[in-house]
Amino acid sequence: MQKKFLPVALLSFIYLFYGCTKSVDPNAEGGMCDRLHKVKIVTAKTTYYVGDTIQLNVNDEVDGFYSWRHSSIPNDLSLGTGFHTDYATKTYQGWFYLSVNNVECNETVHDSIYIEVINKPAVAPCDPANNTANFSSIPDISFSTATYAINYSYNRKYIGGYKSYGYPDINVYFHPYWLDKEPEDGAYTVATGSIAFGSENVYEVFITSIYSSIFFQPQGGKAYVTHVNGKLQVTFCDVPLRGDLGGAPYTTTVTGKLTAP
Repeated sequence: MQKKFLPVALLSFIYLFYGCTKSVDPNAEGGMCDRLHKVKIVTAKTTYYVGDTIQLNVNDEVDGFYSWRHSSIPNDLSLGTGFHTDYATKTYQGWFYLSVNNVECNETVHDSIYIEVINKPAVAPCDPANNTANFSSIPDISFSTATYAINYSYNRKYIGGYKSYGYPDINVYFHPYWLDKEPEDGAYTVATGSIAFGSENVYEVFITSIYSSIFFQPQGGKAYVTHVNGKLQVTFCDVPLRGDLGGAPYTTTVTGKLTAP
């Protein structure tokens, strides 16, 4: 029986391929540990509007254990190579921290990025005269200057107006988050019920009016914050208010605009 032999050239190729191949050093340039050192957070932008989708990724998905945390959120946000939320809220504003651990490299690398979440600018659907409040069932008011200060009874920043004795007043209180900050532009939800601000929504205001000893409180609606020549301006359109003196409720709506002095 005739024996068959592989050609010398083929034997040489096999030897070179299998006999001379060396394992890649993970610490060498381009190796796994070298790549691990270069892992960074990447994102399309660092400022998002409320309601946007936030997507954070890494520039290189190196093998390892990934952990994402946030400066004001106590628990891990994600244990994958990215972080995603469909709806951005003010809670997500702050520092995002990434840790990547690789056992073979015997180390953990870290990166961080600051993400800003702001209210989306919005235009009010009405345009009342400045420093006025027009009510549907109680007297309208106008005033030369609004008050922009802190109400220490409620410990809330507010903007308000007052005409004179016998007329209603008008006050717009901001969420406690803004106590030491300037409120951002955009649409704010008008709270319903108590001024206690139980909601975590920082884009919420509380509108009140007192007339003939009746404390009118809001029943929903929207308020629109802008800044004109650097001064805070709040506009609201047909916001329903309700109050009582222990009996049947009194109701009204209010449309107004207040500008900080």
